[in-house]
Amino acid sequence: MQILLSPRLASDALFENRTDVRGGLSSDAFASYRTASAQVRAALGLQRLTRDEIVEVKRAVARHQQRCANPPLPPQSPGGVRQRAEERLTSHVGPLARRLFRGSASTWAGGETEVQVRVGYAPAACGEARRTWSRNGKWSGTNALLTITVAPNWRGAVKRVVGLADAGGMLTTHARQIEPGLWDAAWVRQGRGFALVAEDGFIARAADGSWVHAPTEAAAHCRVGAPPCGAADQDVAPRLCALRAALREIADGERIARFGQLVSQTGDSQRAGNCAAGTRAFRERHFPGCRGASVAEVLAVARAGGLGQYARRACDTAILCQWQRT
Repeated sequence: MQILLSPRLASDALFENRTDVRGGLSSDAFASYRTASAQVRAALGLQRLTRDEIVEVKRAVARHQQRCANPPLPPQSPGGVRQRAEERLTSHVGPLARRLFRGSASTWAGGETEVQVRVGYAPAACGEARRTWSRNGKWSGTNALLTITVAPNWRGAVKRVVGLADAGGMLTTHARQIEPGLWDAAWVRQGRGFALVAEDGFIARAADGSWVHAPTEAAAHCRVGAPPCGAADQDVAPRLCALRAALREIADGERIARFGQLVSQTGDSQRAGNCAAGTRAFRERHFPGCRGASVAEVLAVARAGGLGQYARRACDTAILCQWQRT
């Protein structure tokens, strides 16, 4: 029994390659009405097409040309959008994390630091060491793997605000501005070894451009208003006031030459108005296991990392406290 196709079904089948009507010709052979009508007549065994059939074939040609001009996009996996977002964020967050956090320093084997960025609304971060071996199998070393979760709108909410991404020497992962100069935010600080610690609270920007991290909004306002360098009471001796004024004017080189051997401790940094989270992150990264370091060491490390103003606060407070004790 012979089954005849309607002109529309036959023409669409020819163009879409769904039916082998005449020797399996490709759809590229039917880009015009003349070739299409000839193939349809041959498939249906007709000498001529009716007016309605001619209209159907012309419409099929138009649909074929439209499909060629707008080919369908390849199917995407459900995780495609998230994966592309994470790749884009990694290009921004990765270099920042390598600069702010401790990386592998192995030389004979390993020595690589990999940063993996995840997208999510819940702050999270972790760092770990992975053991590796040299090519000859004789030497072992470590690679560092840092995994950080940032907000989906990180580029708009954090990166666009100058200085917020690395405020206080820590990586800001989530931020929502609640008033000028104050953000409800989450950040990542350095822990022991390669470990990373995710914290949340409030970030405030002081009038001098420095940043303060605090657990509550009230504490952020209080720390922003705290005077730098451990301002003393009004009845402080004039000599102490003169020393404080001199410290504000001298350069770091002179500060190191005169007071470089003095020790600046964690408490000095917090008394100077620096936030506790930033102080811990700085200490764990550069001076792990130490409660303090010399003024010369602190200034040298802080200036290299762009944290000079915070280090000067802490060192000047240490100098003033030492002067008072003597």
